[in-house]
Amino acid sequence: MFAVTSLPRDFFAGVVLSYWLNTGVVFRVQRSWSSALRFPLVYVVQFVVATIVMAALIEGMGVAPAIAALMTLAITVPITYFAMRWTLTGKVVSR
Repeated sequence: MFAVTSLPRDFFAGVVLSYWLNTGVVFRVQRSWSSALRFPLVYVVQFVVATIVMAALIEGMGVAPAIAALMTLAITVPITYFAMRWTLTGKVVSR
């Protein structure tokens, strides 16, 4: 029962910490309710992209799961960064 309740709690805490660090340290933008409510959508996009890429690599191309995981990280980390930047600053490209 502990794992059932701790996973959602820990995930929520991770999203809150990520929002706090991304707004205060990474992008240095003012926190707002609007950006806080949009922020978790970045993780939804990341999850969907990672799931599709992992399935394509493992089942479609026969890549070993450990290698597929590393390849998926290489693809999703930049996507997540740019999605967070767009969500928090409104900018796709820094100027």
